[in-house]
Amino acid sequence: MKHKTFVTLPVTESCRQKMLEMNDSFDFCFTSASEFTEEDLQAAEIIIGNLPCDTIRKATSLKWLQLNSAGFAEYLESGILPDGCILTNAAGAYGPAVSEHMLAMIFAMSKKLHLYRDSQNRQCWEDHGTVRPLHGQTALIIGMGDIGSKIAQVLHALGNHVIGIKRNIHNCPDYADRLYTMEQLNEVLPLADLVIVCLPASPENYHFMGEHQFQLMKNTALFFNGGRGSLVDTDALLKAVQEKQIAGAGLEVIEPEPLPSDHPIWKEPDILLTPHCSGGFHMPETLDRICEIVLQNLANYKEGLPLINQCNTF
Repeated sequence: MKHKTFVTLPVTESCRQKMLEMNDSFDFCFTSASEFTEEDLQAAEIIIGNLPCDTIRKATSLKWLQLNSAGFAEYLESGILPDGCILTNAAGAYGPAVSEHMLAMIFAMSKKLHLYRDSQNRQCWEDHGTVRPLHGQTALIIGMGDIGSKIAQVLHALGNHVIGIKRNIHNCPDYADRLYTMEQLNEVLPLADLVIVCLPASPENYHFMGEHQFQLMKNTALFFNGGRGSLVDTDALLKAVQEKQIAGAGLEVIEPEPLPSDHPIWKEPDILLTPHCSGGFHMPETLDRICEIVLQNLANYKEGLPLINQCNTF
């Protein structure tokens, strides 16, 4: 009996052909989220791609859901997945794209390029004063997974003192000078010139950066969020920037998304905001990396081996 497999991920042609080479074990249906029918949902043993949670809830025969995102928290809420359904994500696929985006934000904010762009839009030739070097800073990276580690490597190579925060500390990599745990966050925030968040969303991480944490930072420090908007209290961040408790912020994610058009952050000159665009498939290499994960997991599923990037336990 073949495994009924629905693929909503827009896989590359190369990936599609490699999937079809496994058609002795899998009955593939390449479709889109909008084309799913109730009959499809009830027949699906495997779904590859992100579908809305309310849709997944109807897939009562589902045994494995492979996400194309790194984020997965909402799929673990009660009643979304059938009992025993394996959930895997695409962790590791987004490291280059998101880390490069965050580094671009760090460079832009350090050199005030966002302010010069504002000046250009106003057709105003003006000098925005002193900038900070790209070396010799203390960078605190909260979350030393795939994305955080890639940021750390570049900043370390540029001559920065890199402090990393991980939930569990084992060996300290050569591109970090020291590692701390989340419980030590408040102790190390005052040391940092750059604070970069690369954590996933989770109940325990919700608004872990709040008013107190911003008060602990240097008033010359820059803050960057490349994780999830829910990690940061948006009102507290805006207050910290407006009251000069910190020098500015670069946000690839924010709470809420999309940000309402009348929100004051839009007009805050010391906040650089992008619309959660570093992930997805904006960089073609990302889709290639996701496809590699999918193909490996299909091979493992076929052989009854553990799947990589499993997000839930039983």
